[in-house]
Amino acid sequence: MEQYRGFDSEDLCFLTSPWAQTFDDEQYFMETIKQVGEILGSDLKLSVAYFMLLFSSQPTDSPLVNNAHLKQVQLDIGLLLYRYLTTKVERDEAAEQAHSLIGMLDRLHRCGEIWMNKRIRML
Repeated sequence: MEQYRGFDSEDLCFLTSPWAQTFDDEQYFMETIKQVGEILGSDLKLSVAYFMLLFSSQPTDSPLVNNAHLKQVQLDIGLLLYRYLTTKVERDEAAEQAHSLIGMLDRLHRCGEIWMNKRIRML
């Protein structure tokens, strides 16, 4: 199976501090990205399933946050994520990793907010 190298925050020259309006936002962003990256590793299939889940999830202030169809899609993708993980690790570890990844969704939405609205804009 072909392995893909992830990227490190050092690979992203545009994340050289200061890049966000506050240092706390920078730390939050970097810690979140690092935690998600550690769980996903270089597993391309896991990453794709997780990004599908992230894209189908909604920030808490979204008008679609309670949409029943989106909720069902999220449940289905979450189950797919867990089932995939059980093919790689034991059930307990798969459940823990899936729970951690799902728990990171709100943090990633906040990272999106930081990236889109709290970056220091360069010319």
